[in-house]
Amino acid sequence: DMLQVPGTHFNNAKWEYTEMEEEQCNYLLHKQILTGDSSDNIKGLPGIGPKKAEGMLEGRGKDLKKAVCKAYKEIIGKGWEEEVQLNTDLVYLRRKFDDRYLIV
Repeated sequence: DMLQVPGTHFNNAKWEYTEMEEEQCNYLLHKQILTGDSSDNIKGLPGIGPKKAEGMLEGRGKDLKKAVCKAYKEIIGKGWEEEVQLNTDLVYLRRKFDDRYLIV
């Protein structure tokens, strides 16, 4: 989860640092909105695992929001806007107290 926040991260298990750029973090956030997070009991879109999510986001550059919204609209149908924003609110790590990522 922390890798969606730009900066230098330390992994205690591997005893190594990872530098995360804004673009990489943005990609991981949108991938997680699609797939959910089983460790936090957050359900993603039905039938969308990591590989399918990567395929949906591949080559999208800065249009990741559009790809995610399109997937939610196609799979969820009516009420997709609330579902995608709920998942976004659940997986997005705030950068400051009143921070919120609006996907729709």
